Amino acid sequence: MKTILAFLVLLVAAPSFAADCTWSAITGATRSRQGVGAASCTLTPATADAAAGMWLNGVGGFSVWVCAESGQTITTAFSLTAYAQEPYSLLWGPQPQWDATTTATGARCIPIGAGFQVDSPAGRVAYGVSAGAVSSGNITIKIIATGLGRYDGYELL
Repeated sequence: MKTILAFLVLLVAAPSFAADCTWSAITGATRSRQGVGAASCTLTPATADAAAGMWLNGVGGFSVWVCAESGQTITTAFSLTAYAQEPYSLLWGPQPQWDATTTATGARCIPIGAGFQVDSPAGRVAYGVSAGAVSSGNITIKIIATGLGRYDGYELL
């Protein structure tokens, strides 16, 4: 009985973690992707979904946007933590040079970061929220491919 009670106390006292964003294609784009989730959605490298983030193959650069749901606004500064997936082992790791922060608030969508160059067009990139809030509802993190990789040139992004 004491063991069951101790387990229940531990279960209730355990910290709760934000769920990972759910990633999908952006309508009309072959490369660009979006992650949707609570304003605290993250990316857990050990358990990240195989569909998380955007493939970097054929991409020369990308921009990142954070958006609130229709009729809502961004109410505090957002910080996003970048992760890259190594293309052979499929393991995720931090990519600090692609971390993105904005202090802008009050709009529904805000570009975050200044755009990023892709030097090695292989693997994937994805983001998790480090900080930020919206007036209500979920957020969408958009990773938008902005250029062709140096080895590609014949497909839309």
